Amino acid sequence: ATTTWNFTVQPSHLTPGAFAKLWVQALDAAGNASPWLSRRVFVGALDTTPPLLAITIPSVDGVLSSSSDTPFSGTATDAGTISRIRIYVYDEARAAFTVADATASYSAATGSWSFAVQAAHLTSNAYARLWVQALDTAGNASAWLSRRVFVGVPDTTAPAITMTSPTGSSLPPVGGTLSGTATDAGTISRIRIYVYDEARAAFTVSDAIASYTAATTTWNFTVQPSHLTPGAFAKLWVQALDAAGNASPWLSRRLLVQTAISQLGPSRVTVSGTQVLVARRQLNGTLSAAQPLKLRGVAYSPVDAGEVVESLQTARQHLRESRYAEDFALMQELGANAVKTYADPGTDGAAIALLDEAYQRGLMVAITLDPAMPQFTSVVQGLKDHPALLCWILGNEWNLNRLFRGFSLAEAAAAVEAAAQTLHGLDANHPVASSLGFLTSHYNLGPDVVASEFPAAIAEAPSVDLWGLNVYRGGSFDPLFLEWGLLSSTPFFLTEFGTDDWNAATGRVDEALQADTAMGLWDELHRHFSATSTARQCVGGFLFEWNDEWWKMSTPQSQDSSGFTLEQPIFAPGAAAPLAVFRGHPDGVSNEEHYGLVTLSRQRKQAFFAMQEAFRLGTTRLEPVPVAVQSAVDGAGSFAVFTKRGLPMTVRQSRGIHLVVIDRAAGTVSSIRRFDTEASPAAECAALRSVAFGVRAGDVVLGAIAGSGVPFGSTMASAVMAPCAEGLARVGSQRALEIGSQQSWALIGIAGAAAVNVAEGLGAAQQPAQAAADILLDADRDGLTDALDADNDNDGLTDQLEWSNGTDILDPERR
Repeated sequence: ATTTWNFTVQPSHLTPGAFAKLWVQALDAAGNASPWLSRRVFVGALDTTPPLLAITIPSVDGVLSSSSDTPFSGTATDAGTISRIRIYVYDEARAAFTVADATASYSAATGSWSFAVQAAHLTSNAYARLWVQALDTAGNASAWLSRRVFVGVPDTTAPAITMTSPTGSSLPPVGGTLSGTATDAGTISRIRIYVYDEARAAFTVSDAIASYTAATTTWNFTVQPSHLTPGAFAKLWVQALDAAGNASPWLSRRLLVQTAISQLGPSRVTVSGTQVLVARRQLNGTLSAAQPLKLRGVAYSPVDAGEVVESLQTARQHLRESRYAEDFALMQELGANAVKTYADPGTDGAAIALLDEAYQRGLMVAITLDPAMPQFTSVVQGLKDHPALLCWILGNEWNLNRLFRGFSLAEAAAAVEAAAQTLHGLDANHPVASSLGFLTSHYNLGPDVVASEFPAAIAEAPSVDLWGLNVYRGGSFDPLFLEWGLLSSTPFFLTEFGTDDWNAATGRVDEALQADTAMGLWDELHRHFSATSTARQCVGGFLFEWNDEWWKMSTPQSQDSSGFTLEQPIFAPGAAAPLAVFRGHPDGVSNEEHYGLVTLSRQRKQAFFAMQEAFRLGTTRLEPVPVAVQSAVDGAGSFAVFTKRGLPMTVRQSRGIHLVVIDRAAGTVSSIRRFDTEASPAAECAALRSVAFGVRAGDVVLGAIAGSGVPFGSTMASAVMAPCAEGLARVGSQRALEIGSQQSWALIGIAGAAAVNVAEGLGAAQQPAQAAADILLDADRDGLTDALDADNDNDGLTDQLEWSNGTDILDPERR
């Protein structure tokens, strides 16, 4: 009637102080059953109090003497019954729980618990944290308790930290690398970095982690442009933490962030007499004091395997998309201070980025422009104010290629002159240079260079401030410095020089030959720096070239050994064999794909390391320089050949006495003179005597006769020839009076009041005369020849003392 049910649960069915569960189900006559219903009830007063837990061992955070088995113990009590003691162990060295939810032993009688922490759970000399929790049968849980312990002898010493970079008072706007050292008796766990940008009044880097190399104890962190505000101050912070949790003091440096490199303003480069003066734009926007330029450059035409240069546009593309950041870093390592491009980089952000990178690596950029392309003005407008710009170069050996437009020499010169005038109107801060090339047909010009096409090319482009020369003459430039002095009073630099590393004579790579050749050429070049002596005209040069280029010969995908001959033989009339062979390279062959100081993959060659030493300007080739003279008097077949290091410097085939003077301080030819003493003995002998007595004491003089130097039937002892004899004695001859008509003669002497006869030969009728010797140059390049220099190796000990104690390295015979 009421649909209710009930049941009496007896005391015997329950346990006081514990939970019970009551279940009920209804069935009908048809056998259907309801779902079970239940109630969970506590019998007696409900326990809601968690157990009381304590840690006895270890009593406080502290130290464990070792990582052996360690007791972890304490007490746990409850109004009811303790059901479980839970244990966790966290090892900080491994950043992991080595014990997870384990159960400790528990004695209800004593209310104590214990757990043995095993050695495997801990790492020596590191921290661990031990955790414990108690549960009762009512389901109540105590709070977690823990002890942090150090396993082993604790480290309480803070790390030591330094900040070694940046070293100056400013940062470039593109950021830079923070670096330094951090050391600790234990292990450095972290280097923390903060960057505070004062313009934004905010930390732009907060608690970042620097990279750290334990082997070198060095750390570094790259500050990005986004972290900085150009023109404002930034404060850089660093702190080191060790594995024991010790922290070093914070180090900080407050630096001015420079404005964008491209906005600093131009460097100022001017030509003054024979010097190029550079006032470099500094990061703070000021100009440095103007200094004479000692140009240590490399020619740069980066092209990867499979790529080719088909036009100015592709050259520009390869330049802009090259590995220039890597390359410029290596050039800085080399010791270069300039780079020459064969195309302009454009004017957009990519071009600016390239120049920015050069500036940051201490490189100034000489940019080649096509003077016959009117669009070059936009490049000038876009780049003229960048501080990395050194100069503009109009064309590349345009006297040979005529600007690739079929121009006559005059038309090409006119295009260069017009472009130079335009450049001067657009840019007052940088000189205008232009590049000329020397062919094999120019090798033997010597003083005859004044009758070549060079005077016209130079005269028709008077607005050019600085001339560049592409010169390949084997292991010496001679007589280039003499020739340029006859052509112009304008300073010049080498826009290309050097050699390749493929030896065509042996059919294999010869890095040593390339390195030795480059060193020898640089030794001559840097003895001619106008920065050292305004009496000289050479500013320096660009070694050709930075990296190998595989595209130039037959297969762009591989490095080919093919090349082309670069030689100029000189023949006597009707002779089958040449009197001498001028070579552009030591092996006479130019292998266009092998010129790099580095390989295509940027592996450094021997030439890289040789020029790295040479660019320091402290390297001197101490070995003697071999020179030789050959004289022949045989009618139309007469000749005089002058050689250095086994290669001809000049071949003279006109009759008379020929004198070649080698400037001993520079090691190169300073004069080539011919005296037709057979046809005009009185006048020519007077001229010869005047020249001989004007040679600087200590300089080397090479003499020879081609044809005849004495009138027929006469001798050098005759009265009319007396001035000749006096002059030749002044430059070292001891046999001048023996020279007769139609007689060959060869001399190597050192000029001066106390002239030295180094070698001399006198030939019989129609018999050649020869002289050969090794000469020492002015080894320390102080401008004093050996004979006048009391300390010729500039080591602080006089030559006389070194001779007496046997330590002279420059004159082995007197050691």
